[in-house]
Amino acid sequence: MSFFTIIWSIWLYRNEMIFDGKMWDLLKVMDIVKLRVAWWVKFKWPGDNVVSDIATTPLLASAPTSKRKVKSMVSWECPLAVWLKFNTDEAAKGCPGHLGIGGVLRANKGVVKVTFSKKAGWGDANLAEILAVREAMILFFASSW
Repeated sequence: MSFFTIIWSIWLYRNEMIFDGKMWDLLKVMDIVKLRVAWWVKFKWPGDNVVSDIATTPLLASAPTSKRKVKSMVSWECPLAVWLKFNTDEAAKGCPGHLGIGGVLRANKGVVKVTFSKKAGWGDANLAEILAVREAMILFFASSW
């Protein structure tokens, strides 16, 4: 849970830096991560008093274990030898809100050919997805591949 909280917190703070002009502040991000871990643990195990343990000694705190359903893993597969593969990602801060898009073009064995990341205006997540695919197509057709 901590790993995902850290990644999620960094992602949200990164969006604030890009869209709101915030400056990087490691101590603030660490405080946000601690707070999110505490709240997520409190939500996951409401009857246990783990939140105070996390706040005082995060490395020594232990959360109750429970059986989890096994989820199927999704993995990236390399394209065939003569093919290229474009993966895109997008984000919307609000609905509607500021949009960000990005993508990576890879060849066989995962060799990166092109990447992009940029602001994409104002709209919702569906528009961001369309804009990300559009940008990928524009870059691909402008390339020599």
